[in-house]
Amino acid sequence: MNRSSKRVRGIIVAGGMAACGVLALAFPAGATPTTVGYRDFSYAGTTAPTADKGQSKLWFHDSRWWGVLFRPTPSGGNFYIHRLDATTQSWVSTGVLVDPRSNVRPDALSHGSQLYVASSSPSPNATLDRTIKFWRYSYDRVAKTYHVDPGFPTTIGQGQTEGVVIDRDSKGVVWATFVTNGKVKVTHTNGSDALWVKPYQLPVGTAATVKPEPDGDVSAVVHYGGTKTGIMWSNQAVADPNTQPMHFYFAVHVDGASDQSWTLTTAASGIRVADDHIHLQALPPGDPAGSLLAAVKTSKTVSTDPLNELLVLRAGTWKPYTFGTVGDGHTRPIVQLDADNRQVYMFATSRCCTGGSILFKRTSLDAIAFPPGKGAPFIKSATDFHISDASGTKQRLGHRTGVTVLAGDDQTDFYLHNYQAL
Repeated sequence: MNRSSKRVRGIIVAGGMAACGVLALAFPAGATPTTVGYRDFSYAGTTAPTADKGQSKLWFHDSRWWGVLFRPTPSGGNFYIHRLDATTQSWVSTGVLVDPRSNVRPDALSHGSQLYVASSSPSPNATLDRTIKFWRYSYDRVAKTYHVDPGFPTTIGQGQTEGVVIDRDSKGVVWATFVTNGKVKVTHTNGSDALWVKPYQLPVGTAATVKPEPDGDVSAVVHYGGTKTGIMWSNQAVADPNTQPMHFYFAVHVDGASDQSWTLTTAASGIRVADDHIHLQALPPGDPAGSLLAAVKTSKTVSTDPLNELLVLRAGTWKPYTFGTVGDGHTRPIVQLDADNRQVYMFATSRCCTGGSILFKRTSLDAIAFPPGKGAPFIKSATDFHISDASGTKQRLGHRTGVTVLAGDDQTDFYLHNYQAL
């Protein structure tokens, strides 16, 4: 592929838009001004490989960006670990296999020299392999690549789910959550990363009665505050969405406590307040701005109502901030934290729900207030008109990492991404 004719790196510049939180993007000489970011390679053979909403496909390690991306093969295709070449802004396959199944959605977590990946299938086809698999990899600093550890993958669950999400607590326990058959499930490692407890229903509130597939509710897990693991899930299981409240719930588990020891809180409640869109980001322990950020989508229908919000947990209380209205038409939001500059970035698809481009806004962590409007383009193409499913990292960002976001266009079956220094 002639990348010089297809890739454009967006450069953030100062100006009036930056002052209000929306950053303008300038373009190198000769670039098409309707294109922002980089067009990568085809993922023909799978669908929506950068989904699902609560998951993360990217991570930063050893001074470079990495990702789990799909590569087509004559027999269908596989997911492999890739590294991002910072000079050419191209994804290079390491040849290290993640999942040979083409119908899965992986979630990646980097911790020190180890990489954890869990993958699950959203397919309703029960004849397919819909086991939820878990891999652990170790990084070879000399060879600059990963290798799968002995004893992996291991099976940690079963069944159709929009996506499994993982995180690791302060005791070294890896947690996973997913929704299947209208129930919020949780599981975790048990003395070894290769040994997991049988998935069990989250023992709080309405975790047993959420909306099933298709287009069902979702859950996501995050470790935060130094000693706590939290699971957020949506609950749209109401007979009449116009008169009965929906919810985003949040259950907290103290590291080292028993499996049945969870404390339930309500992150948001109201008419059409929930949808199956959740993406979580932990703040540094003890941060004065709070402990947790959650990018969520509502089901509201009035043009001026909030459609996508940032929920912030501070001192045990959740507070919503509007990212975009129904009229703005965003969907599939994710949140990323620039800890060095204390800036919050939210990325989302526009328009809902056929895709288009990836837009973003930023705001100060210490005075959250997203500017009105759609935001600025972060990934936009003159040939790919249905870009969607932005995916980033679970890690906090800063000067050393910059920010990288990956997305895809299911009409052209192409990956696209963008990188920006912070």
